[in-house]
Amino acid sequence: MNLYKNSPLKFVDEIPVFSETDKYINNYEEISKVHITELSNTGHNPFIPESQWMELELSTVRLIRKYVKENDKTLDIGVGLGRTLSHFQNIKKHGVDISLDYLKISKSKGIDCALAKIEELPYNNNYFDLIVCTDVLEHMIDLNIAIKNILNILKPGGHFIMRVPYREDLSQYLKEDYPFYFVHIRNFDEHQLNILFKYKFNCKVIEWNSVGDVISENRMIEKVKYYGRFWKFYQWKYKFIKKHFPTLFKNMHYKCEINLVIQKTL
Repeated sequence: MNLYKNSPLKFVDEIPVFSETDKYINNYEEISKVHITELSNTGHNPFIPESQWMELELSTVRLIRKYVKENDKTLDIGVGLGRTLSHFQNIKKHGVDISLDYLKISKSKGIDCALAKIEELPYNNNYFDLIVCTDVLEHMIDLNIAIKNILNILKPGGHFIMRVPYREDLSQYLKEDYPFYFVHIRNFDEHQLNILFKYKFNCKVIEWNSVGDVISENRMIEKVKYYGRFWKFYQWKYKFIKKHFPTLFKNMHYKCEINLVIQKTL
C-alpha cells in the first residue's frame, strides 16, 4: 500500500507539502521560530523547563515501548523536533507537522516527514500500526474532525497514544498581551476523554496516566485558602513550607498533562 493517498502541492527541501499556508499555520511557524531560536542560542526551551519537558516526553516514550513492535509503521503527529521517535530503532518512522522549520530538523534525524494540517492528513486509510500525538489536540479548532482523521489512518486494532494538558487553566491565553493568537483552546481530563473515545469513536481506552508536577497560582490559592495565614507565609517562604509542611506543599501541586492509550476497534 502506498503511503500517501494524494499528491503533494509542492516540495520544500524534499519535504512534501499537502496544506496551503494560512493564518493558523503562520501562527504556529511563529511559535516554532521562537522555540528553535531560543534552543539554538541558549540550549533552553522558552516554554517549559528542560526537566519537565523530559519528564513528559519519557512518560509517553514508556507507553510507546509497551505497545510498539519491530517494523511497525509509526506516525508522530506534531512531530516537532523529532525527539519522541528518536528514542526508537527498528520501526518505520513518519512525522507530520505544520512547521517547516521543525520538519527539517526531524527529517535530519531519519524521520520521513510531511507538512499537513490534521484536517488534511494525506495518508492512506488503515496504514499505521501506531500513532502518537503529543501536545497537539489542545490546539484543534474542531477536535472531532481531528480525531476522526487520525483514527481513519490507523489500522484496526492499532494503538493511538496521545498526551494533552490535564485540567489546564486556559485564562492565560485570553490575556491581551499574550504573544500568539492560536494556542490552547480546550482542556481535558480522564473522564471527558474516556467518554469521547468510547461513545463518539467506539474505541477502547486501554490505560491512562497523569504526569508532571507543577504549581498553578489559581489552584494554589484554592488549596491554601483553607490554611488562612499560611497563604501570605507561602509567598515569601516557599522553601520553608516545602521542608516543614510537606503535605501542604504537595497539595499545592498538580499533574499538568495526561497520557492515554486508545485502541481502534477491529
